[in-house]
Amino acid sequence: MRNSSSIRKDPDWPWWRMAQDRSAPAFTRLRQSHAGLVISEIARLGPWLDQFDREDLEQEIWLTAWRALPRFEGRSLFATWLGGITRNVFHAWLRKQRGNQQLQLRMVELDGVEREIAGDDHVLDQPDLSEAINRLAEKEREVICLRYFDHLADREISIQLHLPLGTVKGRLRSGLSHLREELDESIPLTHPEHGGSYSHSECSQMPNSSQSPSR
Repeated sequence: MRNSSSIRKDPDWPWWRMAQDRSAPAFTRLRQSHAGLVISEIARLGPWLDQFDREDLEQEIWLTAWRALPRFEGRSLFATWLGGITRNVFHAWLRKQRGNQQLQLRMVELDGVEREIAGDDHVLDQPDLSEAINRLAEKEREVICLRYFDHLADREISIQLHLPLGTVKGRLRSGLSHLREELDESIPLTHPEHGGSYSHSECSQMPNSSQSPSR
């Protein structure tokens, strides 16, 4: 830790010391003072992010800072430390998002998806997966079809369905979660290297006699 006289040169020193003692008002003061720093750093690191993701990421950064603050020793200015927290959280968040996207793509692959079960191969064919999608609530099936079969971006779906962007993202998350349940996520899924998929028109024409009640 730097000597006390050096630490006191940090303009945020009184506030982060009180926040280390879990003073919520002091932490709120820090957050208000450095909100612009975090927002601008997120914009620099992820200029392609939409407002929904930026706000989600901003909340995660401040939560991480609150948890890590008791270990801050004042070896740098608080603003410098917060900038490092922001970059670390952003890169961890980005790795998680990429992993989720890969999982989502596996879950909606509609041609030749295989289940490998302890020495007994079982093929999950198109009817298996189409029936699982058909059992989703209509509002979830609709956004999944538009996202993965019509290849629309979340914002384009939002415009087409006249829904808030956050609602679209929420329906995608819940739909994919329910789809994982239908397909038994506990069994690893892999897919071969050949293409083919249903179009959105085919997806939307799936019979709905077996559709489960809205979740």
